[in-house]
Amino acid sequence: MTTIPIVPEFDTYQEMFAKAAEAASASIGRPVAGVFYKQGGRRFISASLPIPALLSLARRESAAKKGDPSEARNRPLDTGHVREIAEYLSSEKQYLLPPVMLNSSQELQIFAFRTPNETKPCVFVLPFDAHLFVTDGQHRLEALRRAVETTPGLQEDSVGVTIVEEARLDKVHQDFFDAAQTKPLSKSLLVEYDGREPVNGMAREIGAHAAILRDRVERIGGTVGKNSLKLFTSNQVKQAVMQLVVG
Repeated sequence: MTTIPIVPEFDTYQEMFAKAAEAASASIGRPVAGVFYKQGGRRFISASLPIPALLSLARRESAAKKGDPSEARNRPLDTGHVREIAEYLSSEKQYLLPPVMLNSSQELQIFAFRTPNETKPCVFVLPFDAHLFVTDGQHRLEALRRAVETTPGLQEDSVGVTIVEEARLDKVHQDFFDAAQTKPLSKSLLVEYDGREPVNGMAREIGAHAAILRDRVERIGGTVGKNSLKLFTSNQVKQAVMQLVVG
């Protein structure tokens, strides 16, 4: 089992920042504040970076669409997906962008504030000639690059990042796969949670207040069970509303 490198700890923030600044000066690097923790035998850092800093620090290495995906860090870039996210970021004032997962191919210099907890405030040093590569979130990163060109105000915002030290490319691929294991929402839950489509709001109102449908709409699952007292799913109510409104 690989030994996790020891992170030096300091009793004051002044000492921690001074040591990090000294290390950064020696490597012509830059100190970045974050929160240090361990997970699965590796060192992780969570931080919030201003969007301009994120775009400067982070790099992607996408596979060619007809190339060998095992030789690149990221899957092929879907330009259509990038465009959709960029349009969302530019049009939605109260947008929500999940954290981007980054990896460092070399061990980082990390200086932590001494606490009794395993999660500790820290400062890490990013060497001058190094970048953080995207493990999960390349489409969000590229969408931000596009969106700031048309919506400069985005540069005043920040984005959460999770950084892990990982030199092995096969493990970077595995991390991407593991991070992508999310269960899609059922169409009924999309109706319940997505407030941007007006028809979803109409379907919710009808399902909640129409006497014939009250307490008879399956609002979570994608189907009505054989022994259920429900009549329709939220998505079926939505489809009926769409037929009535737009045919």
